[in-house]
Amino acid sequence: MRRREKILVADRNPRFLESTRDLLARDGYRVQLARSLAAARRELKTFEPDIVLTGARLPGGDGYSLVQHVKEVFDPTIPCVLLFSREDRAAVTHCRKVGAENYLVRPLKRRELLTCVRSMALIRQLKGEMAAIAGRPGRAPAELREESSVREARTGFYTFAYFKEALYVEVKRARRYDYPLAVLLMSYDPPRLEEIKAAAPDQDAILDELYGGLALAVRRSLRDTDLPVSYGRQNILILMPHTSLEGAVAVGKRIRSVIKRSRIQAGGTTFTPTLSVGLSASRPSERMSFAGLIKASSAALRFALERGGNRIVY
Repeated sequence: MRRREKILVADRNPRFLESTRDLLARDGYRVQLARSLAAARRELKTFEPDIVLTGARLPGGDGYSLVQHVKEVFDPTIPCVLLFSREDRAAVTHCRKVGAENYLVRPLKRRELLTCVRSMALIRQLKGEMAAIAGRPGRAPAELREESSVREARTGFYTFAYFKEALYVEVKRARRYDYPLAVLLMSYDPPRLEEIKAAAPDQDAILDELYGGLALAVRRSLRDTDLPVSYGRQNILILMPHTSLEGAVAVGKRIRSVIKRSRIQAGGTTFTPTLSVGLSASRPSERMSFAGLIKASSAALRFALERGGNRIVY
């Protein structure tokens, strides 16, 4: 399989560089290696990578400064992944500060590395498509529409089926590295939704407007590492790595606050839609499954709707 993405791999370990190059090349990627911070910065200009993988420690500097350079100086849309050892407890905080999209903890497994790179390639593709769409008013150009079947048309999110492998691996990573994982499931409240639809002369158009607004509220509230997906026709699901229940509640409140300020015109009447959110989250050292988190968040959402909606339940 020939892939379009170019990957820059920076690390101080020559054996790791060579084995990673061989692994990614066999998967169809074009790979360039750098053994120091200075070399990596040079390759950014000449190789122009789509994805950057870097060790936390580099000769002449560190991977955090490389990621910061990529985001602030070179191209902020390039997904960056930091690699560090299990003993480096402050690394996750540093990753967030410099804007890295993901990280991996050594020793690495081949499947884990490949899955991470593939998900970063998807992020890169989506950012490029969104930028192209933003630069051309109206609908996306035909060539983008044909290549974007991995995305749900109304929201621009990846479909659940397309992200299934990445979701599965994220749960395994949470178990292995002992970090929390949260799932948020949301939907418009049915009574209010039916009221809006009943007043609308064109129901399809009003649904597109409603879910376009919800998608925008979600995108404004999430990090690049969070995974929003369409879940059924009327629900949006968000998988949030490294997120406690308290953090997920804060995200849910941000999204609901945006929706509360929205206004929908239907049949000459102005409506304010309302949103309900069901949450679940694992705790460090807790054995969890993605199916279990989905079941818990679905039950919480049902409880919210049964109680009249317009609330967050966990």
